[in-house]
Amino acid sequence: GLQFPVGRIGRYLKKGRYAQRVGTGAPVYLAAVLEYLAAEV
Repeated sequence: GLQFPVGRIGRYLKKGRYAQRVGTGAPVYLAAVLEYLAAEV
């Protein structure tokens, strides 16, 4: 299926300043959600 790069998502979160301190689990969780959504479509 479709694979989302966790590291890149983490960098985007940090660069976008969505949170001053992005938790280590956030990019992983986000990647999992995106993969799930992509699979559902």
